[in-house]
Amino acid sequence: MPGTAGGPGGGRGGDGGQEVAGQGPTIVGGVNINNGQPGEDVQVAAGHAYAGSAVGTGGRGSVMAPASGMWVGPPYPTVGNVYSAYFSPGGSGGGFHAPGGQANAPTHTNPNNTFQATAIVNGGVAFSLLPYPPASPPANYTSLDHFLVGGSGGGGGGSHGYGLLAIGPSPVERWMKGHAGSGGGGAAAIRCGGDLTVTATATLCARGGDGVVIAGDDPNQTSTTDTYGISSPGGGGSGGSFVLQAGGDLVVAGEIDARGGRGSENGYMLNSLQSMAGKGGDGADGFFRLESSAPVTFSGTSTPTYVAAENSGQLTDRDDRVGDRSAWYFATPGTVSQWDGYELDVDLDGDGAVDVTYSDSGDLGSQLAYAAGGPAAIPVQIEFQCATAQPGGGVFGSSVGPWRAAVGSAVATGIAADGGDAVRFRLTYNRDLFPDQVLTALRVSYVGPTLPATATAYGAGCGGLALSAVQRPITGTTVSTSVSNAPTALSALSLGLDDALLGGQPVLPLDLAGIGMPGCALLHSAEFAGLTGNSFFGFQVPIPNNSSLWGEHVYAQAYCYAAGANVAEVITSNGVDWRIGNQ
Repeated sequence: MPGTAGGPGGGRGGDGGQEVAGQGPTIVGGVNINNGQPGEDVQVAAGHAYAGSAVGTGGRGSVMAPASGMWVGPPYPTVGNVYSAYFSPGGSGGGFHAPGGQANAPTHTNPNNTFQATAIVNGGVAFSLLPYPPASPPANYTSLDHFLVGGSGGGGGGSHGYGLLAIGPSPVERWMKGHAGSGGGGAAAIRCGGDLTVTATATLCARGGDGVVIAGDDPNQTSTTDTYGISSPGGGGSGGSFVLQAGGDLVVAGEIDARGGRGSENGYMLNSLQSMAGKGGDGADGFFRLESSAPVTFSGTSTPTYVAAENSGQLTDRDDRVGDRSAWYFATPGTVSQWDGYELDVDLDGDGAVDVTYSDSGDLGSQLAYAAGGPAAIPVQIEFQCATAQPGGGVFGSSVGPWRAAVGSAVATGIAADGGDAVRFRLTYNRDLFPDQVLTALRVSYVGPTLPATATAYGAGCGGLALSAVQRPITGTTVSTSVSNAPTALSALSLGLDDALLGGQPVLPLDLAGIGMPGCALLHSAEFAGLTGNSFFGFQVPIPNNSSLWGEHVYAQAYCYAAGANVAEVITSNGVDWRIGNQ
């Protein structure tokens, strides 16, 4: 039976012994394939400082029984004077944090029945990752290279004839295949530049492969036919490894499980003459390593047991390429007509001065902060992604576009090709050539919808006073008004937000005859009054640079002192309707 695969990065279990064909062992390439085969050793990276110690960590395969490959008889060794007593005890477990376990010595339910068993093999040897750092590490050797190790596989069971009929001059069946060994646990690393927390409800699992329960009864019959034997069990795989590295705090409150796998075992048989117990060796536990810039906080559970001096340490690894990704940034709804471009300010040496500004403008001398395959020669690479914002927060998942090298499309396809009103970015830093770089500012621009500003005269004044607008009300500018036919320089300007409602009532325009100004009318709601000035020079009104004002209306009306014009001695102008826009 082929050995089972390990977890990702883990060693494979050893093959079970092939059934002996005829008389004597079968040798292929110098290997007796009737014996159980060893599991793969722990899986280390090329150039690992302790690679030599990995040899022999895989569980050993069990020797076929009898070792000569030939039944001796008749008469043949039996249990209950009927069934073969030849038994290959089983493969051993893979080694890692400790040596792998040996197979159990087989036992029979009747102590008077004995086995003709081959020798029990040793477990896979232990593989120690300590001390670290090694005395003579290879060049550019990292903690990740050292501690990320896949578990070893368990050894396979050998071929034997246990439980087969042994009576008569020529038994129908003499041999069966051995069971396979189980694979080793996988190897996984979790690394982040900030804080890393394994919560109390979380489990990180890199366990060695468990074996199976091997029953010897005919699965096609409701009761045993008494002619089926039971095969030699395989060994369990060792546990794998976890490496957790955090640039900030590292807290483990959950479970880290790198235990070794259980060896296969022989199950209960209905026929008491055949019934026995055997078990392959268990795999050894694996290993885990926790590293951070600050002291590690461990309050969880683990296999193997956490030992601070062995399982934790100061983070010393430093990658040449690191990166991060921003949260989503949202534009004011309705304001993005077209994504336009970006500018990225970079301080290359950390002295506080901006040394280069990257841009996707395409202007002469501008440079894009992007290179196919990553920033091999530039300090940083930036990419952008856009989406459509959801009204309640977040973005619509189906609207998320691809990562782009630009915002606008002047020099490369940017998110301008995708639309949307939310943007995020990701950065990849070249810390090999620019270890001290600092990104000081990122500016992303977009073009809003086109909304022309307008200024329209409406209504009628009294006493000949006239108000006109000199400029249109564009956000971020100051608009001026001009007053004509003013009898004196003493004047005022009022502004309103409505030309129909006053105090919530539809009374505009409001006849002012009741206050001594016959023929004059209030033309707007006058929320802002008393902007005094010189009617001969007009008035100036600043418009804030705020896109939320686009499309809003503001109404203006002038008032001037006019002696003898009426009882109130005040005359009014026509109104000006300003619709605020962006051009």
